[in-house]
Amino acid sequence: DAGRKPRAVYAGAVLVCPEKACLYVHKRSPSVATEPGKLHGFLGGFIVDYQNNSDETLLNACLREVHEESSAQPNLASRVVVVENVEIGWIDVMFMAGVISSNNTQRLKGSKEGEVRQLGFDELEQQLVGNRNGWVVNGIAHHLIWLRLGAPGAPEWFREKSRGVYDRIIDQLQNV
Repeated sequence: DAGRKPRAVYAGAVLVCPEKACLYVHKRSPSVATEPGKLHGFLGGFIVDYQNNSDETLLNACLREVHEESSAQPNLASRVVVVENVEIGWIDVMFMAGVISSNNTQRLKGSKEGEVRQLGFDELEQQLVGNRNGWVVNGIAHHLIWLRLGAPGAPEWFREKSRGVYDRIIDQLQNV
């Protein structure tokens, strides 16, 4: 509507396993061209076809990318967040969240693009603050948005405290 057309749309999900009280993140391979060795959410892009930019295409792109990077087949929450990066012409469409069962975590595996890492809810604050240089910036943003939205897909006990975790992380990041 504003006359800006993105070069690419990235679709993905924050992966949550409520039974194990953890998230799963993607650690990029040291051999990839951009942000090698850094953590981020499961996300992949496609070149925008302005004739076919439907919600179904975004959903399919998300499921394809999550599966390619982790072998996961999550149940996707209905909450979708769109993040625009005007400077580079990208739009991220993140499903908050992709919920996977404990049984399905046994099948998670990486790809040539990187490996799957388990991150307990109790580790999240330290990882996002103390290891912020180990993350792709949009990976931090996606997980902060997930917290701010009340941690969709997480167990009730964590959803109740997710706003406090978010507030502490933001305070710490502002003081760095």
